Amino acid sequence: MLKKIKAALKAIAPRQWVQGTVAVLIALGLALASYSNALGNYYYENVPAATVGQVGFGDYPLGRVADLVVAVDPSQPQMSQAQLDAFRHVDGTARASLRAQAVNTGALYLLGRVAAANNDTSRANQFMTFSEALSRRESRTQSWLAASDLQRGDVSGTMHHIDVALRTTPQLESSLFPGLLAITNDPRFQPLLGKLINPPAPWLASFLNYSLSQNGDSSGLANVIIRAGGLPDGADYRTIDREMLTNLAINKQFDALRSYYDSLKGAVPNSVSGLAMNEATTNPQFTPISWDILNNAVVGAGFEKAAGDALRLHVALSGNATQTVAHKLLYLVPGNYALTGVALWNDTTGSGNADWVIHCASTGAEIEVAVADDKDELEGNFTVPNGCAAVDIGIQLSSGAEAGDRDVTIEKLRIARVGA
Repeated sequence: MLKKIKAALKAIAPRQWVQGTVAVLIALGLALASYSNALGNYYYENVPAATVGQVGFGDYPLGRVADLVVAVDPSQPQMSQAQLDAFRHVDGTARASLRAQAVNTGALYLLGRVAAANNDTSRANQFMTFSEALSRRESRTQSWLAASDLQRGDVSGTMHHIDVALRTTPQLESSLFPGLLAITNDPRFQPLLGKLINPPAPWLASFLNYSLSQNGDSSGLANVIIRAGGLPDGADYRTIDREMLTNLAINKQFDALRSYYDSLKGAVPNSVSGLAMNEATTNPQFTPISWDILNNAVVGAGFEKAAGDALRLHVALSGNATQTVAHKLLYLVPGNYALTGVALWNDTTGSGNADWVIHCASTGAEIEVAVADDKDELEGNFTVPNGCAAVDIGIQLSSGAEAGDRDVTIEKLRIARVGA
């Protein structure tokens, strides 16, 4: 290895320095310049051999000098004199560092950057490969190799280097996660990402939490998880499935939402088109496919045992209040539907009402419901229009103007298509 390094150093003898734009591929969030300062400071303070003691250029650690080398404005075709001086300084310092300590991954990385800036791709790859062979923990090298592989279309190599960088340097998560999230929608990367779910990479839980916290479309990530056979067991992943279902609903990715729900352990196929209340269809892990109930200052709701395997919804509602106390998502083909159910007001005072409230979830448009006059009967008819991918159906209770809390039990909910 030492002979190869010396040969590479001799082959990249001083030549005419590049007088033009230094192109650096910034992809997958691999913003090398954004964290080379921090790593340069670390080397300067903790591994003096990597910077050969006195770097002698504006009192900057070597990583900061490297930043100056690559921080060329593409709109300015010429390097500044400071950048040229820094370029020569990095090359000379890195060579001196290797002579002092051959096993020096930081120096090899910097020589690779110099070679790349000098348009010598072959030598750049050679130095970076040497650096990686000496230690996989040189995260700047891993990030550079990932970007280089991506540029050449080697997605497997790109994913490998990102994985190694995250495993060996967890503090790079904030730099690498944005790019990693972007490639979840790329079919070329999805199988490779899936291999890091089962068994789980050490950074997987952090990445999933980061991805869902961005509140963007997670359908690509959902597909990766489905193809991997689902998430691992364990406390780190306990809430991810519910958060994914919620994310897909918010972003109106209803096909992806249904596919993800169908892939989950405990999912019930008829829950996506029915209103029955039972253990599976009231499991909070499956909202919004399962029933989602409201609890706040004016309403308290919970499920209780009914006949057989059925459950019923018990609601305590403050006086003079109107609330949608429960709702769920349904996948229904366009057409006419009839609703039935029972709302029992467990007191004799007041004039409370129970009504259906329905919206097309994909458009947000309200769907009119023709309801019965009987306050104890949750009966109604409605029509699902064409182009409505899913409907959000809810139960709204009004306690009336009388003072005092109201007590209501809701059960025996059914939906049936009419005239099919």
